[in-house]
Amino acid sequence: MNKNYSCKILLLTILLTILSIILITCAKYKKNPVGSEYFNENKMGNEKSCIIYSAPSDTFFKNINVKTGISSFLNIGAVQNRNISAKSMIKIQFYPDTTQIDSASLTLFIHKFYGQNNGIFSCSIYKVAKQWDDDSLSAKNFEPGFQGEYIKDFTASLNDTIKSLAVSLPSDLVQSWLDSTTAENNYGLLFVPNNNQFITEFYSSEADSNQPMLKLYTSTEPDTAGNVYPSQIVAPTDDIFIPEGEFEPTSDHLFISNGLSLRVLMYFDVSQIPEKATINKAFLTVYSDTTSAFPDNQETFTVSIFHTLNQNWTLPDVQIDSVTYSRIPIKSDSASADLTSSVQNWTSRMIENNGLLLMGRNEYMNLDYRKLYSSAADSSKKPSLKIFYSIPPEENFNN
Repeated sequence: MNKNYSCKILLLTILLTILSIILITCAKYKKNPVGSEYFNENKMGNEKSCIIYSAPSDTFFKNINVKTGISSFLNIGAVQNRNISAKSMIKIQFYPDTTQIDSASLTLFIHKFYGQNNGIFSCSIYKVAKQWDDDSLSAKNFEPGFQGEYIKDFTASLNDTIKSLAVSLPSDLVQSWLDSTTAENNYGLLFVPNNNQFITEFYSSEADSNQPMLKLYTSTEPDTAGNVYPSQIVAPTDDIFIPEGEFEPTSDHLFISNGLSLRVLMYFDVSQIPEKATINKAFLTVYSDTTSAFPDNQETFTVSIFHTLNQNWTLPDVQIDSVTYSRIPIKSDSASADLTSSVQNWTSRMIENNGLLLMGRNEYMNLDYRKLYSSAADSSKKPSLKIFYSIPPEENFNN
């Protein structure tokens, strides 16, 4: 056997092997589980479309168990015309120390304002009366009993150029936090707003920079250059903001928010679509009243969409499938999300259609909210589900 013949045999063997792999792969290819077996290249059927509006049962509700302690921000203030306010708690713990404190100052760095960005910032500062931590506390379990002994009022004039506030604290209070015999009574500070024109959002201990800092001074004597430096700078061990506010239902609007955690429930009846249909595309569209966006309509408000597990919604404990979800960024007066997979699963009876829950993706983060149009609004504004689907020719069902 010559060398050329051997090469031809080897090449033929390789080609046959490749062909076998291709045939095996094609044989294992799985068809679309819904409807595809009824199509053929000559008789593909027709694509249809429909628009389904949300059922009149759509609603919004408050979930007050959001843990804002993991937020990068703290909020203090109130906006009267928006009916929303927030207070904050900060706790700073030390190892026992015999250092004698001359003075102490807590610095808070400003992130942004809700409402006007100038005016008088005013709050009352109290001792916190009992134990807490920012992993478990929320608006749900915050109660008046947390507000302890009054310490002082603090006011400051704010404008666009001011980036931080420095709050002086009683030296004997901070000294008690250092003393091993009284340190166990250190539950931190509560900041309760006194103004109702704006809310100031500060950076928290969870922020990457500009975290709150407590500066301890053992002496107020300046050095030769005239500077007075703190002897110690300490960051909070726990901090959290507690949002408050009520939103009355209106005839044609739904509220969705972070912080207060207002969530929206919607249901779309897709039973008119045949079970064997292939869903090519399905888009959920919601419409927003941009004049009521908070704090404004400049930033994107991202909504997470989940399947609910029970159509008999029990408020506020609505059970959801936390694994399967979509997102919809609201940037203007309308926004759409791709729900093709969800609708396919509903129409093919692979999962039960119990409706959708919409919630702010950053519920724990800030106080932003949007006002959406409901099923009671004009048809040009109400939530809608536009579906494009294909049905195979009738004769293919009988083959």
